[in-house]
Amino acid sequence: MKKILIALVAILLIASMLFSCKKDPDPTPGPGSQDGNEDNGGSTVDSTENGTYMKDAVGIYVYGANRVFTEDTNGAIRIGADILPQVDFNGSSKAALSQSILNSMAAIDSVYVAGRSDVPVYGMYAGAAHEYVNFAPDLASVGIVNLRTNRGGMSDESMRAICENNISVMITSGLGFTSYFAGSDLKNSNSALLIYDNYNFTGYLEKVVEQTTEFLRKYGPNGSFFETYTGNYNPIRYLEVCNEPNFQYIFPIKRENGADDANNYLKSCVYALLQIVTYHTVKTVCPDVQVVGMGAGGAGNLDLQFIEDVLKMDNSTCLQMSASKSTGVTLYDILNSVIAESETVRSVMPEGIDGVTNKMDIDTVHTMDILSTHPYNEGVSPFGQDGYQCISKNLFSIRSLLAEKGVDYLPIWFTECGWNISHEEGGKYEVGHCTQLEQAEMEVQYYLYALRNGVDRIMYMSTNDTDNCNYGQFQANSGELGVAGSTNKWVDADWRLCLYAIQTMVNKLPNPEILAASEKCSSDGSSCTLIYTFSPYIGASERDYVTTVLSPMKAAEVEVAWDYDYALVTDLFGATQMVPAKEGKVTLNAGPAILYLEVPTMQDYIDHGINPTAETGASLETAWLGEKFEL
Repeated sequence: MKKILIALVAILLIASMLFSCKKDPDPTPGPGSQDGNEDNGGSTVDSTENGTYMKDAVGIYVYGANRVFTEDTNGAIRIGADILPQVDFNGSSKAALSQSILNSMAAIDSVYVAGRSDVPVYGMYAGAAHEYVNFAPDLASVGIVNLRTNRGGMSDESMRAICENNISVMITSGLGFTSYFAGSDLKNSNSALLIYDNYNFTGYLEKVVEQTTEFLRKYGPNGSFFETYTGNYNPIRYLEVCNEPNFQYIFPIKRENGADDANNYLKSCVYALLQIVTYHTVKTVCPDVQVVGMGAGGAGNLDLQFIEDVLKMDNSTCLQMSASKSTGVTLYDILNSVIAESETVRSVMPEGIDGVTNKMDIDTVHTMDILSTHPYNEGVSPFGQDGYQCISKNLFSIRSLLAEKGVDYLPIWFTECGWNISHEEGGKYEVGHCTQLEQAEMEVQYYLYALRNGVDRIMYMSTNDTDNCNYGQFQANSGELGVAGSTNKWVDADWRLCLYAIQTMVNKLPNPEILAASEKCSSDGSSCTLIYTFSPYIGASERDYVTTVLSPMKAAEVEVAWDYDYALVTDLFGATQMVPAKEGKVTLNAGPAILYLEVPTMQDYIDHGINPTAETGASLETAWLGEKFEL
């Protein structure tokens, strides 16, 4: 009878989980509010209509020594109320993973977090600062602790939200150069691009100094905003110099066919001037603010060529003034001329530039504290790339370049990246081909990838679908932005699956440091497994370490050495199961959805209906760190 009652309770629990969602719809929406279901009268929203997913309606298979549910799952222990489908990344649109790719990643003992300090890696990009205001409570619940947003959209309201949530913010601040060029034709074949007198470098760099100074004096350390705001003191401490200057955002030079000329050297010249003057402005106005350089678009490794051009520019020709490149002006020529003409620029660079004695003050590699890049890998697992798209190989090249320039210690941040989900999966635009599940799996993989490669911060593009791309972390139809002021909020913002997955990862690895890695591909190359051990936070004891298991390309049975009787296994979305060890190992059916393994606490045993005094034996002597429970 007892077994029957337990079964009935389990059935009712599963049924309730299947029909639950992140939060109940507001039965009495306020005036003007919209949630995409304004006529539902408070009834339960049918998730299938909007392509949303429910946290408790997903799960995974895991395998342990004592197998159950044999009639349903062929010996698997089920986690969650439903079965999470395995995704095969060997499809036609996905690249394969190989041992050579794994071998391209940094050695564990060379991975460092010099720039991260005590701020965790987890971050998000909100294109406009008001978007952060709209989503701040949700992002705090997810565990997002650092933010990228743009200078132009900052307001006192946004700054108050930033302070109240104590989130670490990097502001992207740049200035387009187009209006400072006298010509109108920006085709790369236009001879006007080779005429020095067509460029107003002085006016451009004066404006850079003015807008950077104005912003930092308001929102930087000891800024005027804090003269009246009495809440948590949390000024802007990071400033990124321009968004993707190698693309159209700084100087939109085009090829003859109208396509963006991403590798045009003129863009590198303008950006070098922008970074140098911005750096000296920041260090004059707010010396404690860190300057984040480059911010280059990295799809197809386009970032690498741009970074190399800027860092190796030194005192070589910057603006070529002949088609043969035989004549031209150097970076120092331009800066010396501007400094001589402009008191504004001279105020932040009073010593001037002679190209020799002050080289360390002008060399682009010494005018940034952090290097940022945007390594997109559309539709592909970050672990599953090869050739020109392999991020770890690209990262190795960037680090080698920094080492060549004597700054191998420079922290690297990924300040934009993401996956484009399909319109059918709830995306705003008729683009993209990833499912929400793939987006969730790959975003978590990317955090692992960043940690594995010593990347100190990573910001996903973006809070909502924008720029004709469905990279958003919230459902496009979850609400509409209202008018300015108190109504400028999202109503009942639906989380996409990726946010639940990130929330689970933050809970398990709040401020992680990687300790060990096992990365192996099968002899025939059909599967690869990744096993990483993390300290979840600085100063964690060995019993608190977390082991992650992943098979990015396809399902694979994985054995993990385990010194305890059970492992607490948590899936991508936070569902847990106690899996028994056998002969010193735990056997799992891994896939692209991450698994977390931890040493169970006494409460874990109790919560999962296991009597630790009967089942764990001698390990109890050291397992519970003095905690006492009545069983």
